[in-house]
Amino acid sequence: MPTDTETVPDLLTRLADPDPSVRRESAMLLGESGDGRALYPLVRALRDGDRGVMQAATDALVQIGGEAVVYNLLPLLRDEDAAVRNMSVEILQQTAAAALFLMAPLVRDKDEDVRKFAVDLLGRVGSETVVPDLIGALGDANANVRAGAAESLGKLGDGRAVADVAALLGDPEEWVVFSAIEALGNLGGPDAVGPLTKLLSGDSEEVRFAVIEALGKIADERMVGPLIDLLPGAEPVLRNTIIQTLIDLAGERLTEKLTPQTTEIFATGLLDALGDPESGPRTDVVKALGWVRDPRATLPLLRHTAGLASDNEEEWEAVVGALAAIRDRPLLEANLAREENAGLAAAKALTRIADPASVPVLREAYGRVNREVRLEIVRAVGRTKDRGQVPWLVSLLTDELGHARREAAVALGEIEDHAGAGPLLVLLDGEPYPDVRDRAVGALVRLASGEAHAEIVAGLGRLLLAPRVECRLAAVKGLSKIGGQTGLGGMLGAVRDADGKVRQAAARALRDHGAEAVDTLAAVLSDPDPEVRQAAAQSLGSIGDGRGVDPLLAAARDENLWVRCRAVESLAELGDGRAAPVLIELLDRDTGPVVIAAARALGALKASAAKEKIRSLLEHEDYDVQEAALQALERIEGAPGGGAWT
Repeated sequence: MPTDTETVPDLLTRLADPDPSVRRESAMLLGESGDGRALYPLVRALRDGDRGVMQAATDALVQIGGEAVVYNLLPLLRDEDAAVRNMSVEILQQTAAAALFLMAPLVRDKDEDVRKFAVDLLGRVGSETVVPDLIGALGDANANVRAGAAESLGKLGDGRAVADVAALLGDPEEWVVFSAIEALGNLGGPDAVGPLTKLLSGDSEEVRFAVIEALGKIADERMVGPLIDLLPGAEPVLRNTIIQTLIDLAGERLTEKLTPQTTEIFATGLLDALGDPESGPRTDVVKALGWVRDPRATLPLLRHTAGLASDNEEEWEAVVGALAAIRDRPLLEANLAREENAGLAAAKALTRIADPASVPVLREAYGRVNREVRLEIVRAVGRTKDRGQVPWLVSLLTDELGHARREAAVALGEIEDHAGAGPLLVLLDGEPYPDVRDRAVGALVRLASGEAHAEIVAGLGRLLLAPRVECRLAAVKGLSKIGGQTGLGGMLGAVRDADGKVRQAAARALRDHGAEAVDTLAAVLSDPDPEVRQAAAQSLGSIGDGRGVDPLLAAARDENLWVRCRAVESLAELGDGRAAPVLIELLDRDTGPVVIAAARALGALKASAAKEKIRSLLEHEDYDVQEAALQALERIEGAPGGGAWT
């Protein structure tokens, strides 16, 4: 904006100053003023000769905008100076929307360059009001104007133009035809499909490409038949474009639109594309082969996995999904021992199929395939849920391969036969690998929901006395997940284990046993291991029994910082006002994390007696303490900031 001492007349005077920097600054300030008196001088400044001044004038006219700017710039479209014409175009592109009624008649201007500019501009800034003018320009004598009008109508997306744009599909100039094709794709609608599909039978491959892309935008399922008809004999690039368009058009629903004959044609095109190294990404092609379920695809899909990176999860998922959908079990079984990923793909597909009839072949292949395939075979057998396979899976619990033991444990859990319980407990007792122990625990938890419940709870209880710490930890985890009163006795004993990790796990698990665990957890707050005390404090808060208040108040004075923190947080969960005096005391004598926890707890308790003490924390050197204090005051006083800064 002009300064207090510079009026618009002053700036207009300075616009004629000999110094271009003064003229440039004046133009900028006039633009900021938005004063209409600056319009004509700024238009004249477009001929200044200094690029900086001319650009400043351009920007200023854009800032002022409005009908008057558009009106005064239209004559400059015919200026002999190309720079002036270009600046006028730049300004109009940003201002013409305010005066379309002035722009629209230019599509009939005697100058073809002006007509071309007008149709292009109306496509960028126009509205439905200019559609009739653009439709009229489709019959222009100049091919560039016709093409530009078609493109602009496509951008505006008004369906009234479809028939008129379609008439250009017979234009003698090919680039006009391409513009019309693209426009019809953008306009869409059922009326655009017929004229476009007629071009699919023409001689020009380039036109067919453009039509296919346009039809893909329209996404009208009536196009399926005409596109399928183009597949036989199509050149690879055209074939791949057709296939991708069909896939994008309807996805898996595409198969509903196909007859047996067109399904075979489509499948053949897919197989050709799958085998074409130049066809680019083939994930969609692989998925589509699963949709059509053509048995011819099984071997090509297996070959496709050669060199497929193990971390290419999307492609692997597509291949396995397609193979499972095709469901050619004999061919998959015959390729289990094949190298280069094919065997693994076959095994994964058989896992999805989960047909008990495959089990004998899977078991026979187990000893002669690589590790990854062996693991997939175990998964496949488990997925069948065939109880007759429990003895074989139990035998794998002693396999030298740890991953095999892991998958066998998972499979036994899936089959849910109580005969697997005892062997899983034996595995748990001696297993060295944590992931295998975790899967064994998971399987036992599943089995515990059935008739093996008592056996499993008793077995895990015995394992709580096992010599190995890892075994006792696994037993605690299992009993915790099984829940119920049957595991309570074992947990009460486990909190007295010689190992701190076992005691900590048991203290965490006791939270699920509710009120019956309160007294034990209160005693655990005296454990020599601070991490065990933390777990006990957290569990008391989770249980929510008022009997936990006094033990937690004592723990709030624990020698360990983090035990104090957990105790304070649990007191907040319990919501008992008896905690307030101790929490207020902590605000004075403790360190950052405990002070933060205490402030939050007092806020949760809405302890009005703590307001002044909390307010003093707003001056604390620790920003986190300040934030906790502010939040606490908000909760206590029920208003943002609690009037903290007043």
